[in-house]
Amino acid sequence: MNLRGAFMEYAELPATDLTGAQMEKCHLENADLTGAVLTQAILKKARLYQTSLDLADLSKAKLNYAIVRNCGLGAATMRGVNLHSAQVIRTDLERADLSQAQMMVAKFDKSWLNNAILTGALLHGTDLSQARDLEVDQVLAAKIKYNTKLPPDLLAEQAVAARVSQAEQEARKRARMSVPKQTEVSE
Repeated sequence: MNLRGAFMEYAELPATDLTGAQMEKCHLENADLTGAVLTQAILKKARLYQTSLDLADLSKAKLNYAIVRNCGLGAATMRGVNLHSAQVIRTDLERADLSQAQMMVAKFDKSWLNNAILTGALLHGTDLSQARDLEVDQVLAAKIKYNTKLPPDLLAEQAVAARVSQAEQEARKRARMSVPKQTEVSE
């Protein structure tokens, strides 16, 4: 289904099957997608403002560069979702399953992550510094990579600080290994 660039404000699509839908640059302001199936949907650069996606299935969906603001994603299934460079602002992700999610350079600003599942989620350059209700065990279940920002209270936890430090050391080591060695030229 091709819905690229569609203006779908106030759309009523609860429990609708939109598997694999092409929804790039789609406007979903105030839409109701509660319980919808958006597995493998393409939502790159989509605008989701005050959209209800509670209980929705967004497994392996692509939300690269999407803006998700004031949305409900409570208990949503988001396994393997791609949130590269997405902005998730004041959004409820309580009990959402973000297992294996790709969250590179994503920003979670004042979004609630209480009891969200982050097992195996890739946090690389992810900004969680303003995330709310994030717990130590959630962070430790994720794959923390270089330049991930966490809330100050979590960084004070020894196990989290050690994991972040390890990620930074690995990044420096990879950077050193990628620099070609200089060979002397004899005259």
